[in-house]
Amino acid sequence: MLERAREHLAIAPVAGMGRWQRGLERVLVVSEGLAGARKLDALLEQVVDSLLMVTSAEHGFVVLVDRAGNRRVQLAKGKVGDPGVDVRETVSQTIVSQAIEERRARLIRNALDDESLINQPSIQKMEVRSIMVAPLMHQGELLGVMYVDNRTAAGSFDEDDLRLLEVFANHAAVAIQSSRMFEELQAAYRTVAEAHDRLVRSERLKQVGEIASGVAHDFNNLLTAILMRAQMLQSGPHDEEEMQELKLIERAALDGASAIRRLQDFTRLRSGEAFERTRVRDVLEGAVELTRGRWGARAATVEGRACSVEMGEVEDVEVLGSGPELREVFVNLLLNAVDAMPAGGRVRLEARSRQGEVRVEVADEGVGMCPETIQRLFEPFFTTKGVRGNGLGLSVAQGIVVRHGGRIEVESEVGKGSRFSVFLPLREVEEPIGGGEGDPSTAHRLDGLRVLIVDDDESVLTGIARMLISLGADVRLARSVDEALGECSAAAFGAVLCDLRLQGESGADLFRELERRAYPALRVLVTGSVNLPRPQICQSVRADDLLRKPFLKKDLVLVLSSGKES
Repeated sequence: MLERAREHLAIAPVAGMGRWQRGLERVLVVSEGLAGARKLDALLEQVVDSLLMVTSAEHGFVVLVDRAGNRRVQLAKGKVGDPGVDVRETVSQTIVSQAIEERRARLIRNALDDESLINQPSIQKMEVRSIMVAPLMHQGELLGVMYVDNRTAAGSFDEDDLRLLEVFANHAAVAIQSSRMFEELQAAYRTVAEAHDRLVRSERLKQVGEIASGVAHDFNNLLTAILMRAQMLQSGPHDEEEMQELKLIERAALDGASAIRRLQDFTRLRSGEAFERTRVRDVLEGAVELTRGRWGARAATVEGRACSVEMGEVEDVEVLGSGPELREVFVNLLLNAVDAMPAGGRVRLEARSRQGEVRVEVADEGVGMCPETIQRLFEPFFTTKGVRGNGLGLSVAQGIVVRHGGRIEVESEVGKGSRFSVFLPLREVEEPIGGGEGDPSTAHRLDGLRVLIVDDDESVLTGIARMLISLGADVRLARSVDEALGECSAAAFGAVLCDLRLQGESGADLFRELERRAYPALRVLVTGSVNLPRPQICQSVRADDLLRKPFLKKDLVLVLSSGKES
């Protein structure tokens, strides 16, 4: 196409060089920048400016048509003298429609002399006189039209002008197609890059999960042994001080279990317990109180402005979920908001429901974040706090919200603060799940129940055994699958408790063999490292019930009571 323009320059008659030659020279200038053009608007603007310069046109337009047939004014240019008028709204849609339908260039010297146009509202309203239009074609595909007009005089354009418009349109079509291809390549690259990032994060998380799984198993064994003995010792005679010490040990073990659960949440190794009706206002008020020590203390130390947390409009709605887990999400968001305001400021909480979900907003007046930071915000181990942060808070928070069927959205701008929006589905349940049952261990004993405990950790094995014996159960111990099968062959048990992970073996092997033998005992899987819901894990290992380490005395009694009754 560039060579054709040069040929036109070479053969053009000397007498007619004038405007035609200037136009072709502009075509050459525009064409030089065509090959490396990436920003479509800038290139089209150069094309239309050149066209207005070499013709007497007052307005120029590029109207693009997508593959679905939808049109839009991509570029509109007008000469000085149109104050307060949006040039984009002054293109004649009648002429554009004809050009799209006919797919050919057209010169209209005087629109008022054209019977097909004189009665069109757009022609009369805008008082268009001279018009030129040319289709933007590339390899037979219509990309749009290029349109110029003059509204002050008829006969402003001639055939040479139309030929120039066609040349410009051909070059513009190449630019548009190149830009589209570049955008498609960019989109494809982004898709591949995002897929690669997801794969890398998934593999990294998988490796962390494998490590965390072993850590969770070992720690849960230790906590189970501690918790069993602390609860068992509480049943003996102790003065008030000793009892308080035992309660403190129990509380520390339960706190340790909570830390393990957060680790398992992060690595997706723990499935959720049963959810219950949870009041959003209670969750937010609890989060505010738990963080008061952080932002309240900042009031007297920050120069200029104090740190404050305000509860705005919070609708009284409920979700189906875990109150402690949701509270942990908003504690994390509040602490991050306070950290983002080194010079003080206000954090505002609001909750509104709409279309079956509640949107909880945590907005701060802090330093804000750049787009690159927002993109990596929920990536495990990514932190902007240096040595003060571990990069797990938001990753865990997102995992909790997703497990509740929700999502987190972030809006932020450097210097203008951040807004985190947590969306949770509103749920209706007939009655609250859990609670109101008291402690079954105070009302039930296991007198006469014969129990086989299978575990390769001696502290766990003896801890569970001593607790069951204190409840009246007849207990036998085994440390491997073969030893357990030998015990089952020699005696009848009402319940078999088996750890999922044994040395080189699995509790699933034992349960499958007992099922094959139709052995009539309650099969209870004991584990601290499962990544499936209770029904699914029980079905996969042929267990009747599940105890998650570390468990309380009442949990043990509740599960084994069904074995005693059967």
